[in-house]
Amino acid sequence: MFKSFVFAIVSLALSSTSALAKPCVWCDLKAGVECVRPGDELGIGLHLTNLCDEPRTVEISAYAILPTQRRYRLGEKKYRVPAKGDSVKLELSVPRGAPIGKYEIVFELDEDLGVTVQCEARFKVEQDCE
Repeated sequence: MFKSFVFAIVSLALSSTSALAKPCVWCDLKAGVECVRPGDELGIGLHLTNLCDEPRTVEISAYAILPTQRRYRLGEKKYRVPAKGDSVKLELSVPRGAPIGKYEIVFELDEDLGVTVQCEARFKVEQDCE
């Protein structure tokens, strides 16, 4: 009986913790074009939506997933998101020697609540984009 009581208390505590740890900030990421040539610039639109009543600070980590499926870290930055949301325009230089193929840009947002949200955009690198 005591064992089931302890289990019930632990279950309640865990469910309460997960209910509190819902993210405030969500993201949407869009590549400006579907195809880009090696050496060109790629515009990326990042829209952050803060569903909470107060501004939130998130740490944004950016990665590129190469055609070989290798994950390459592009960098990270802390960003303060106002209560109603925000849009950020980014420019990404595609290296001249970038392999031809399909790429994915991934942004991970880490809030101080210990919650991570991820958004991604896909594009391809080709010599002849039409």
